[in-house]
Amino acid sequence: MADKHPYMSGTAGLVQAITQLRRTFPAQVTADTLKKLQIAPNNETYVLNILRFINVLDSDNKKNTKESGFSISTMMRTLKKV
Repeated sequence: MADKHPYMSGTAGLVQAITQLRRTFPAQVTADTLKKLQIAPNNETYVLNILRFINVLDSDNKKNTKESGFSISTMMRTLKKV
């Protein structure tokens, strides 16, 4: 069975999160981190799930050091097309 992919109704929160992570990547990204940065209000867990799914974050919500096959810049270009 294939992994379920995470869902989010809009891309704005994800774009904000990725833009922020490109500027500065905290040691751990949590819902509280996103709330403090005012990113994706009330949708923080959706953003975290997507970032985990695309391997930007590891299971502990820390920056994934393994090669994921995704690059944040490629993802940003894709999201801008949406």
